[in-house]
Amino acid sequence: MRTAMQNTRSRILQYLGLHRQATAPEISRVLNLTQANIRHHLDVLEKNGQIEIIGTLKTSHRGRPTFLYMLSRSAQDNSLDILASALLAEGLAGRNASQRQNLLENTAKQIAGTNPETSKSITIQLSKAVQRLNDLNYKAHWEAHAEAPHLFLGVCPYAQIINRHPELCQMDAAMIEYLTGRRFRQVEKISRNQEGAPYCRFVLDENTP
Repeated sequence: MRTAMQNTRSRILQYLGLHRQATAPEISRVLNLTQANIRHHLDVLEKNGQIEIIGTLKTSHRGRPTFLYMLSRSAQDNSLDILASALLAEGLAGRNASQRQNLLENTAKQIAGTNPETSKSITIQLSKAVQRLNDLNYKAHWEAHAEAPHLFLGVCPYAQIINRHPELCQMDAAMIEYLTGRRFRQVEKISRNQEGAPYCRFVLDENTP
């Protein structure tokens, strides 16, 4: 029995290692086990410090929330997330809201690593922005919608520390604004599409030129 339980937990860790993040229902379908069984193993893995909850998904059902899991720091190959979190905390400490925003915007520009050319065409700017974001492993794409363009980020490169530093979402918004020359507002954070893939969604603010 113990061997079977350990094997199930190993398969869960392997799945999270390959897919970065997942929910109990998703893992349940992949491993062909009940959600109650999977949640039990996830609880054990979380208590052991091998995985951690990085978000809660919206659901229309009442009851237990749907958590999004990923491997914990101790299960990762390196400690860059610890260094990034420490540097971010130190940089933001003692700053007021305006100073914090300025720091995040300047950091976004440095990460963007380019001086985008101004274009009147939002489609051109979005295409260039998506290309740069994908260079940074965001797995981004944009879609045309009647009300305004939508920009999707399929991967959060900072998922390991996003719960401790939600201000990184502001940095992403600042980077998108820098790359496109337009202001975008975030409307969804670590949501799931119909295929179960995670994403964050930003929509062009109509009040900007």
